[in-house]
Amino acid sequence: MTVRKGWNAHGDIGMVLENIARNILNPGVPYGADYTIYDASAIESGTFAEVMICLLRHEKGYEDIEEIEDFSKSLADIWGKSLHDIEPEKAQKLLDKFVILIK
Repeated sequence: MTVRKGWNAHGDIGMVLENIARNILNPGVPYGADYTIYDASAIESGTFAEVMICLLRHEKGYEDIEEIEDFSKSLADIWGKSLHDIEPEKAQKLLDKFVILIK
């Protein structure tokens, strides 16, 4: 998989994930919420894996769902890492998989 020309961690991963989080956790609340793990800058700096897991658990519950468990395990090597320490193709692939799972 290749990422789009001009791809960047903040815009293509951080902002996308922040907007998904806002729609799930605070629907209808205008932009400008306090800085949390769901903020694009935090996601870019090291909460990428954590945010995806938290949102999946929030939406899908905490019971064993094999596909979500497998996805969570696939994040083990990037837990707490800055998006800049993750290959862009890998980060984009993980976000794409998350988007499928969260629906």
